[in-house]
Amino acid sequence: MRLPTRLSDRLANTRFLALAGEWLAGVLAASLPHQTAIASDAAPDAPIEARRAVVGGVVIASAGGSGAEIGSQLGARFRSEIGSLLPLMDIRSRTGHLTNRARWRALEQAVPERWREEIRATAAAAGVAEGSLIAANVLTDTQCSALVSPPLDGRPLMVARNMDFFPAAALGPGTVVMALRPAGRHAFVNVGWPGLAGVVSGMNDAGLTACVLLNHQGRARCEGMPVLFALRTLLEDCASLDQALAALAATPVASPHYILLADQASSALAWHDRDGFHSHRPEAGWLACSNGPRTADGMPDDDRGTRLRQLGRGVAPAEVDPAWMRRSLTATYLAGINAQAMLFVPATRRLELATGTGLHPAALQPWHGLDCAPLLAGGDPAGTTVADLPAAVPLPR
Repeated sequence: MRLPTRLSDRLANTRFLALAGEWLAGVLAASLPHQTAIASDAAPDAPIEARRAVVGGVVIASAGGSGAEIGSQLGARFRSEIGSLLPLMDIRSRTGHLTNRARWRALEQAVPERWREEIRATAAAAGVAEGSLIAANVLTDTQCSALVSPPLDGRPLMVARNMDFFPAAALGPGTVVMALRPAGRHAFVNVGWPGLAGVVSGMNDAGLTACVLLNHQGRARCEGMPVLFALRTLLEDCASLDQALAALAATPVASPHYILLADQASSALAWHDRDGFHSHRPEAGWLACSNGPRTADGMPDDDRGTRLRQLGRGVAPAEVDPAWMRRSLTATYLAGINAQAMLFVPATRRLELATGTGLHPAALQPWHGLDCAPLLAGGDPAGTTVADLPAAVPLPR
């Protein structure tokens, strides 16, 4: 008999254990030595061109240029935040090095040079160790669940997504919406944290959307690109779902995690494992996924994925609006680690975002709606239109 979710999910779903774990992580982070060189919050002498603003409670940043330029800009703008968050990530990466040093070294060495350059510049500007920042960028342990609705009754395709990650008490409030414009490539919005060069959840200027979800059953490959940099590759280089699937199929990924992709017309779930490349298309336009196994015909075969599939099949098309999609996330978040909840609308480049903590799940918090199109075109973060949206009425979980 298969458990509804893995033991790790159940542990993460226990509020007391999650909060105790966050407290312990903070204590350890403060007590262990770290290779940092932060003297103050003052930026280094290099000019700061990245723009940063807090609009409607959302931290928004914008940077562009070469990898080194983007890294220097973001490292300088978020010097203090990177110095605070990195020790928490460092604890987990150190544990990984102890348990599987060869795997970690392979992942770190597989980070493409174009982003190593960015990470190197970020570390230098923020006054932190480059090795620690690279390790944090290959630390992928997201849980998550997601539901994609097809275009219905004149409404556009929408991607609703829970981002469950530990420690939510630090990562939820530390969320930054980063609009990056790499030279000669697609601009994209990265919903992440200071110091994150890879992409956990993002959307580019063509509307292509990409999110990663942990695949509990996946068998990791021994070689390939770290998964967060695979997502960034797709957002920088591709303009459509078909282009992204073709590119992903041709690029081995070291982690077997699910990669959720969507454009204005359709969506797909794809992943690499030891058996090769796999992809699943929607069922009647709907695509549901979480972290469990999937059937041979492309259906989720775990409790949270099945719950989302049932919601999509049971709702009347006229009811499927952004408010309903936000509400669907209240049925599958993981208590204690629900750091972010978000809704992407590829056709309009709209992002709706809620953040949480260990005590307060993101899916149950008030939301913010952002018009990302001006940001992607190089607009000032301070001029971003941010609308306050109410908290969703919870569904049974």
